[in-house]
Amino acid sequence: MITIDDSKSWHMREDAHYNGGKDFFAYLHRCVEHPRLSRYDRYDRSTRGVTSTWRVDGIDRVDFGTAIDALNVAPVLTAEERTVLTTITDEPTDRRKEMIANSDIWNALRDKGFICWEKGRVILSDTGRAALQQEATDEQA
Repeated sequence: MITIDDSKSWHMREDAHYNGGKDFFAYLHRCVEHPRLSRYDRYDRSTRGVTSTWRVDGIDRVDFGTAIDALNVAPVLTAEERTVLTTITDEPTDRRKEMIANSDIWNALRDKGFICWEKGRVILSDTGRAALQQEATDEQA
C-alpha cells in the first residue's frame, strides 16, 4: 500500500511543456518512482496565478491524497491499448509516426505506466510487462 509518507522520497521530472499562447503556459511533471503519477501546473498569463492538478493514469484528481489512493488501484488495460502494447519490446524503438497518428492510445499507455518513451523511442515498462503476463495467465485459467 502506497502512502503519502512514502512520497517524501519521490522525485518529479519535467515531462512536457504546453504553450497556450497569450493565455497560459503549462508544465507536466511526472514522478520518477511512480510514472502513473503526474502534476499539471498551469500558469495564467493575465492573473500570474498558477493552478496545479495531480493526475493518476492521466485522470485529474481532487488533491494529492486522492491521487495516492488512485495509485493503490492497478491501471486498467483496454483492448485497444493491449493491441498496441503487444507490439512493444524491451528494445528502444522509434514509433513517433504511430504516436502522432494515434496519440490518445499512446498517451494512455504512458500515463498508465505501461510504456516508457524518450524522444520517440519507446520500450515496455515493468508495469506493461506485468499487465501482459497477467492477461496471459487469466486467459489460461
